[in-house]
Amino acid sequence: RARYLLERGRTYNSAGDKARAKVLFIEAWDVASGSGLDGLAVDAAHVVPIAVGGAEGAEWTQCGLALARRSSDPKARALLPALLNNHAWNLHDEGRYAEALPVFREAETAWLATGRQPQGRIARWSVARCLRSLERYDDALLIQRALEREWAAAGSSDGYVFEEIAELLAATG
Repeated sequence: RARYLLERGRTYNSAGDKARAKVLFIEAWDVASGSGLDGLAVDAAHVVPIAVGGAEGAEWTQCGLALARRSSDPKARALLPALLNNHAWNLHDEGRYAEALPVFREAETAWLATGRQPQGRIARWSVARCLRSLERYDDALLIQRALEREWAAAGSSDGYVFEEIAELLAATG
């Protein structure tokens, strides 16, 4: 039932009916958490913010993080990197850069531990982006230049890295 509610909610969300998606996502949370299905409950807490955004969405991210951290369910634990990333961006978007930085670093560590790319590089980019917000331009530029080299070594590039390098060079004159 919880899986069904999640997928049905995703369908409504994709169709642009966020209000209906929210109701289904929250019902999925209730069913999953009431049944001890931590992985599905964390998944629900992860998707509610997609439908609601703002402070309410940030609260759901916090709820999902709390459950994922204390759970032994591999699916719940696997969602930690994404939840940490979302939490860090919530803080960043509120201008709480000093609070966001350690969360971005924790998300980076969590993504790198999975071995998944490009998520690990994107997480490092996010750390550097937060450093720019903190006006730590030299630290941020070191990371972005390293990312530029990593993308090149992987036979690719990332326009966001180039954009950040340009922003950092402009900020430093």
